[in-house]
Amino acid sequence: MHGGLVSAYYNENDKGAVEWLHNLMRRNLIPSGEIDERSIVDVQPADVRGYRHVHLFAGIGGWAYAASLARWPRETELWTASCPCQPFSSAGHKRGRNDPRHLWPHVARLVAANRPAYLVGEQTSSALGYAWFDEVAADLEASRYACRAVDIPALSVGAPHRRQRLWWVAVPQDGEHAVANPPSSGGDVTFGKAQERASPARPAPPNQTPANLWAGGDFVECADGQRRLAKPGIRWMADGLPAGMVRVRSGSTHTPEATRYVDRAGLWRGFGNAVVPQLAAEILSALLEDGSRYKGV
Repeated sequence: MHGGLVSAYYNENDKGAVEWLHNLMRRNLIPSGEIDERSIVDVQPADVRGYRHVHLFAGIGGWAYAASLARWPRETELWTASCPCQPFSSAGHKRGRNDPRHLWPHVARLVAANRPAYLVGEQTSSALGYAWFDEVAADLEASRYACRAVDIPALSVGAPHRRQRLWWVAVPQDGEHAVANPPSSGGDVTFGKAQERASPARPAPPNQTPANLWAGGDFVECADGQRRLAKPGIRWMADGLPAGMVRVRSGSTHTPEATRYVDRAGLWRGFGNAVVPQLAAEILSALLEDGSRYKGV
């Protein structure tokens, strides 16, 4: 149970990601809160009731960090739910709704019972991902939510990679959080702003858009003949990861430079399942700009 209305709730059942979340909290990089290590299948509506910020499939805290970048108010309710993409990824078995990792129905169950003021998420950008959102939109509209999705790549905020994703938001259309002029499938109120804000050609508004971490990088020639942008200050290495990027296993006699013994699988799994916080922050910032459209915000 939570300890206050401004507490954060994280649901994540990957042990490596859970440890990662604890480390981020200790460093004050994401808000402190309760981490529920159960599968979302076992989470009941009462378990998340009363929390202001609820991060389902929390991963390594990308949405929580994005909320900080966007200066999302602690008292303003926000739910995030980036469901597993494997059932809908072109790199997977493409089983879609027949995959046991299709967990959206459990998000819909919790949302219908608690009706959060803002709900956001992202999914893989593919034909199956679009079909997934059809189900999401149908469920949310049945629960009297207005929802909208848009396809934006990470490179739109200056990242050196495409990472194309389908980003979506939903807000209630009735009751306590009624929408004055809700965006619909034919409108583009919020995401029009998000797309404009995420344009690399548009200068970042002061104190709103997070700084471009990749600015000033150099393009390097890669073994496959492609030129790719490298983060400023990156160190070349003959083996392993740069010193200080990760810790050597506890009790290891190796020096901090000898990071080749670190289990990289957990790193890549964490990064691979994560959102790009700088782009997620653009989505949240666009919602805040439209905040006057919603009651009680």
